[in-house]
Amino acid sequence: MSQLQTMLLGVVAGLAILLGPPLARPLLSARATARVFLTAFTGGLLVFMLWHVLYRAFVPLNGALLRFYDDMDDSTDVWTFSALFLGGLLVGYGILIWIDASTRAKGAVPPFDAGTTSSPSLQDQWGPGAGGGSVATHTFTQARPTASRPDTGRLAMSTAIAVGLHNLCEGLGIGNNGAYGWIAITTMLVVAVVFQNVVAGFALAAPFVTGPERAGGGRLTMLALIAGVPTILGTYLGWLVSDIGLDHDMVDTAMQAVAGGAILCVLLSMFTEVVKLGHRTALQLGLLTGLTVAFFGEILLMAGSGA
Repeated sequence: MSQLQTMLLGVVAGLAILLGPPLARPLLSARATARVFLTAFTGGLLVFMLWHVLYRAFVPLNGALLRFYDDMDDSTDVWTFSALFLGGLLVGYGILIWIDASTRAKGAVPPFDAGTTSSPSLQDQWGPGAGGGSVATHTFTQARPTASRPDTGRLAMSTAIAVGLHNLCEGLGIGNNGAYGWIAITTMLVVAVVFQNVVAGFALAAPFVTGPERAGGGRLTMLALIAGVPTILGTYLGWLVSDIGLDHDMVDTAMQAVAGGAILCVLLSMFTEVVKLGHRTALQLGLLTGLTVAFFGEILLMAGSGA
């Protein structure tokens, strides 16, 4: 399999996520119960993604531990993979915290906005000549509080970045398998990633389902590109890693851990918002359904990768 063919497969896998948001758009105006269900469904997908990336990040570390316990290797690999695992988690979580804080700072509305209400002058309060003689009339501007901006857009952007980091890792697998010429495995892996990305496209619309903001097609498309294009980049990097002989396990551990930290940050924000909406039955059913769909997607992924 040539590099061009592998890259084309990566493009198909990455851009498949564009199909998800249009399918979810009709739910933006659905009943509250359906909207909670979709958000919880997205949460279930992300919970499974979190397990998936952390498991894959831990596998090389587990292998290093086994070799160390069997006296087949020293502790260098154990410390290296541990640093990559924990460092990746902190980086992924910190990236989204930093992006969220920067967005808040740039788009924040001042807590007090200058209004037109003026305080009465001394003459208005005490009558002419108050204060002994001619007193100048001073007008003071009274500040009034303004409402803060909703967090819907920031949560949607964080979700797109987290899914994008996950797709970057999937792209590494596509590029790596393509570089070794494993055509059947690479093709099945792409099919699995396409399925995952179409379903993950729902996650991009979920914040707008339960939040006060509504998103148009252009905004959802932009979020889908942020989430999907990293698959293409990961495909190129996966081919490059195999071509120049870098340690694939170290690269994969670091990237999977970064994705895990980002997904964890999104999950905490998402569930903090959705539990406020009530509808516990819809919340629980949506979470279970999301986990189930992601489970069958993982079966396809494992069959495609030969795991």
